[in-house]
Amino acid sequence: MVQATYGPEAALPLALQHRNLAETVYGSDSVAVGQAAFALGQIYAVNSDLVSALDYMKSAQSILSKHLGDDAKEATEAANLVRFIEQAVARDAQDQRLREERYKKSPLVTANRSNAVRIGGGGPASSTVAGSSAKESAGTVQTPREHGQKAGLSVDELVDFIQGSSSKSKSTNRTQKRKASP
Repeated sequence: MVQATYGPEAALPLALQHRNLAETVYGSDSVAVGQAAFALGQIYAVNSDLVSALDYMKSAQSILSKHLGDDAKEATEAANLVRFIEQAVARDAQDQRLREERYKKSPLVTANRSNAVRIGGGGPASSTVAGSSAKESAGTVQTPREHGQKAGLSVDELVDFIQGSSSKSKSTNRTQKRKASP
């Protein structure tokens, strides 16, 4: 049982061999090749390879429409899947473009190749510290931290941040008691 064990990825080599065999036996412009291309398009779509799925679906649509007519069930299904996959490709491209725009506008701490750390959104209020640690830059003007801006902290500062102020005061009290007791 191929689907239960490996899923559609395991069926892909078999479907490719089926298409090649149909092309060898019936010719490259036959209904059997169109049906095999339709199956390949579906497998690629399930595997999220939309570019390959679109290629095979367009091939299937043209072959099936040519031999069976535009009103045939197989041809209309192929045409519907071509439209659906084209919409999915366009939606994915738009989502990718929006993600890139949000990434460019995000105020995250970024480090470039010269170890300069940009804090803030890059506007006039942001400060740049080149080649210095977070402790050295503590005396400089600091902007309020937002999500993702803990990346520039040292390990000790991160531990203090995770433990919080209540844990810090307790640990300070314990070390003071230990120093006073001997």
